[in-house]
Amino acid sequence: MNDRQKLNQAGFSDYRTIEENGGTNPVEVSKEFYWEMLEVLPPKKWTRGHDYESFYICEALTGNLHEWITRIGNRYFALVAPRSSTHEQIINKCLPLIN
Repeated sequence: MNDRQKLNQAGFSDYRTIEENGGTNPVEVSKEFYWEMLEVLPPKKWTRGHDYESFYICEALTGNLHEWITRIGNRYFALVAPRSSTHEQIINKCLPLIN
């Protein structure tokens, strides 16, 4: 199963439910998917640190919701969240998948 299929299976294409819930849970994706998303459009709110990195795709999925992409160490995640989310909020949503 490729990364886009994993995201669709996790509900990333059900925009009505995503809006009602204010986003999605993170899904682990490949390094290749991370780089594809980083290079497809100019990243917004790109924040980099020693072991953490996050950005969102500038084109909204619907309304105020955007696809966020993160790197924590050598693992990569995607989730849908409001554009107003902070780097810390996005990383904190992904951290439980690391432990």
